[in-house]
Amino acid sequence: MLAGRVNRKKRFCWNRFIFNSLFTSNINLTANSSLLTITKAILAAKQIDYISVISINETFNISVVIVDSQSNLQIGNLQWRNFTWLANVSLYSLPQYNSNGTLNAMNTSEIIIEVSTGAIIATNLFINAIGMYVIKVELISSNNEYVISLTSNAILIKENSSKILFFLSMI
Repeated sequence: MLAGRVNRKKRFCWNRFIFNSLFTSNINLTANSSLLTITKAILAAKQIDYISVISINETFNISVVIVDSQSNLQIGNLQWRNFTWLANVSLYSLPQYNSNGTLNAMNTSEIIIEVSTGAIIATNLFINAIGMYVIKVELISSNNEYVISLTSNAILIKENSSKILFFLSMI
């Protein structure tokens, strides 16, 4: 139950005299609502940088953020409940494209988990053969309560000297 006080000020005119008066009332306010159930958050990942075409052995980074799967809003502060996180980055198998390359890391490669923003960045990666590839990023909380997987957008790996031409058709 909420209690409040309402002040109402009124002005009265009587001939040429103005009278000010103040009326005070007490009002009780009550709000009813249905029960609200809080459940464990359902988390997902979202890629925030898009790599579409790169050359053989050209380095690239892949970045993802953890989001609420219902609202798609980014989750910050990944340290709630004292969680620590592990991230794995690998190639997602696409047998229909017959891509024979491997995902490799430079000596300077690292996976950065920015716990304050919820961003995960894998740096200085490269793929060593032409073809179409998809990267899989997997995030795991310290107690295995959350296992979040993301498959990236498709990445086309081309020969170093190849040029890709795009044609737009205006219909």
